[in-house]
Amino acid sequence: MHPARIISAAVCLLTLSSNGEGWAGTSADRLHGSGSERRGSLVLEWNEVTLEAIRRASLGPPIVARALAVVHTCMYDAWAAYDPVARGTQLGASLRRPRHDQKRSDQRQAISVAAYRALVDLFPMQQRLFDDLMAGLGYDPLDTTLDPTTPTGVGNLACAAVLALRHADGSNQLGDINGGPAYSDYTGYVPINTPTQITDPNRWQPVTFADGRTPAFVAPHWGLVEPFAPPADRSLRPEPPAFYPDERYMQQAEDLLGISAGLTDREKMISEYLGKMRVSFGSNGFEWLPRSRF
Repeated sequence: MHPARIISAAVCLLTLSSNGEGWAGTSADRLHGSGSERRGSLVLEWNEVTLEAIRRASLGPPIVARALAVVHTCMYDAWAAYDPVARGTQLGASLRRPRHDQKRSDQRQAISVAAYRALVDLFPMQQRLFDDLMAGLGYDPLDTTLDPTTPTGVGNLACAAVLALRHADGSNQLGDINGGPAYSDYTGYVPINTPTQITDPNRWQPVTFADGRTPAFVAPHWGLVEPFAPPADRSLRPEPPAFYPDERYMQQAEDLLGISAGLTDREKMISEYLGKMRVSFGSNGFEWLPRSRF
């Protein structure tokens, strides 16, 4: 299966295939008081804990998107080991259990172990949050076995393979590229424009807010990060916009203004909701994940 199809289908497949009953209360239940809404899917439980970790970490949108993709890829690869057809993104079918050993309970355990390892790697300062969910689900977070005949081993192996790739994907998660903080820029980017002067209309301009803050460009090195699904050659990317002083530059701006002016009340409310979500949550719209049923 093409990688793009694997990743784009991962959340849906996991959500639909991980239904169960008899869920124990989790840290997410205590945090939000809505555990019953999420007990229909193991993946939604891990989504909620992931989102809580993101809220506490205050990461920028591209880093949030990567974190969610890492967690879900790890869960998908563990899930795939208990499916007769699916292949993991890193280890292919090498972890696939024999048909007689493809038990739902083992699959759920492998998924949880993979999610746990990914989250501890991404948010090490919040391990207690993930430990609580593992305890609530009845799994041992201290079990680091790599035995592929066990569900814990499958989860550990699947996640380790994904993390090995992602630690070298250009995101600088570990800060090892430049010896700086996690996800820090290593390109030496400096904005050409200032909040009060535009030197190049085709380049980004910082904005100073009413409270005096002037946020920096978030992750200017992100164009160098290995993508999860689209091919690296950008063959699926749309054509870039017209650049100044091309005559189409003004036309595309006017087109956008026309679209904005023609929004219906419903579209305006959706836009306002997503805008407030980005401000309060900082994840560019991922708040919907724990509530979606696909």
